[in-house]
Amino acid sequence: VSDAPELTMEETVKVLKDSGAEIMLNFLPTGSKDAARFYADAAIKGAKIGYFNGMPELIVCDPEYQKAAEENNVPVVGDDCKSQFGGTAINRVIAQLMKDKGVDIQKMYQINYAGNTDFYNLVHRGDSKHKTKQEGVTSLIDYEFPMDTGFTHIKLMKDRKTMTLWVDGANFGNAPLHLEAKLEVEDSGIGIPKEDQKTIFQKFTRGANAQAVKTDGTGLGLYIAKEIIELLGGKVWFESEENKGTVFYVELLKKPKKSKMVDNGLKI
Repeated sequence: VSDAPELTMEETVKVLKDSGAEIMLNFLPTGSKDAARFYADAAIKGAKIGYFNGMPELIVCDPEYQKAAEENNVPVVGDDCKSQFGGTAINRVIAQLMKDKGVDIQKMYQINYAGNTDFYNLVHRGDSKHKTKQEGVTSLIDYEFPMDTGFTHIKLMKDRKTMTLWVDGANFGNAPLHLEAKLEVEDSGIGIPKEDQKTIFQKFTRGANAQAVKTDGTGLGLYIAKEIIELLGGKVWFESEENKGTVFYVELLKKPKKSKMVDNGLKI
């Protein structure tokens, strides 16, 4: 936690304007209602830049912010965002399939549990997350049906997240149908071994542990990402601990460097 004094609204708006930022990305922890709205005010109303709300605080669907965004001609996107392959994504696919096949959904619930701080927040101050999860599914169906969601914090599970989906429905001829599904994902990655960290951004380079887990791969992804970021005048670095995970950081300047020709002749 920083010991620096908190910025005022005026100071925050000035930082945004001076930086040349065009959009603010909000990924504050679940339940950070006051902080999320503070930064939304600074971006949309103060600096008059776009705002992407990646957390389940109902800002973009708030008529007050919609009006401010329209008046200031700035884009707003959100609220919340789905995991690449998480509970809501699975739930949406199943709900859409049942709709397409003419199955009448009668009731549905989704239970999620894990042991990290994200789930601690969800249990103690995640009211808005229930709404975004439920609407992410019910918005696909053109009739109403009861749906419920729940979150439980189980400390021993750590970063392992489990989702259980339960659906009751009626098939052709009103024949009863019941579905149960379970998804487990791990938030922590495998990390990058210390001996590989110095070369991880080089061409055709992959960590030894990554090759053991997934044999296919070119080893070009991080190299290409680093080249593009540096062409834009920025820099990329990371912090990693093997068997725990890796955090990548990207910093971009206001004005990119002058474009240049790369090996394939494309101008970047």
